[in-house]
Amino acid sequence: MLPNFLIIGAAKSGTTSLYYYLKQHPDIFLPDKKELNYFSIHFERIKFSDYEKYFRLLKNENEIGEASPSYLYYENTPKRISTLLPKCKFIIILRNPIERFISDFFYLQTKGFNLDVDINKFVKDFFYKDDLEINILESPENLIWKGFYCKHILNYYKYFNKENFFIGFFDDLLNNPQELLKNICDFLGVDDSFRFETNIKYNKGKYIKNNYLLKLVYKYRNIIKIMFPFIKNKNDKWIKIIKVFYVKKNKSNNVIRTDTLNKLKRIYSNDIESLSGLLNKDITHWLTK
Repeated sequence: MLPNFLIIGAAKSGTTSLYYYLKQHPDIFLPDKKELNYFSIHFERIKFSDYEKYFRLLKNENEIGEASPSYLYYENTPKRISTLLPKCKFIIILRNPIERFISDFFYLQTKGFNLDVDINKFVKDFFYKDDLEINILESPENLIWKGFYCKHILNYYKYFNKENFFIGFFDDLLNNPQELLKNICDFLGVDDSFRFETNIKYNKGKYIKNNYLLKLVYKYRNIIKIMFPFIKNKNDKWIKIIKVFYVKKNKSNNVIRTDTLNKLKRIYSNDIESLSGLLNKDITHWLTK
């Protein structure tokens, strides 16, 4: 058996919580591993038969899915899915792209990326000048590019009907998760009276307490392994333990300047306005926060 629905994004928009919530439903099967990334990152790296193995534990569930937020951003992914899963349904959770970018930027810093980069400089570097000519690298790895939701959704509409998509919002997942989940159940055609346990919020935003300590840990990680062989392992779980002391949740010490926020609003304004029209829903309040 193969998936008949996919959770495809957006990254840092509650997809991990949504994945764990939907796993509770007796009529929904999701593999134990989130982010298989087969149709994006791993399409040319692993066999289709290896992808199928993730769904062999299926019992009597009617709906089969997986959650890989990278699917929203890779240009070739919709075509790949349409070839192998032509009747697939899609769930997309959207978050204010400015908030999404900020969360993603600091989250990746806790993973050792962009440690020497100030977020204000990062955004400024996307402008050739202080005007609307934007230097955007159109790649899935680009943090700002991920927030052009209208572009990404329209890419899917080339291969699938609009009826195949459920598009919800991060704020609803936070503030009224039961109602959002009920609507998703209706979309999937499973029992919508099921009561989900939503008290736990998964994969919350993380920020660095101490940049310098984090840099040292990653810079000298191999030396540390040699000096302390008892912590050596291929998954670097010891780094996760150390992170308890230099990573915190929900609040950043970094100051995001007003001009940086204004630049981000200018970057996303056209796409947000286009998305409002596409969804027939006014979301331009994203530009006033």
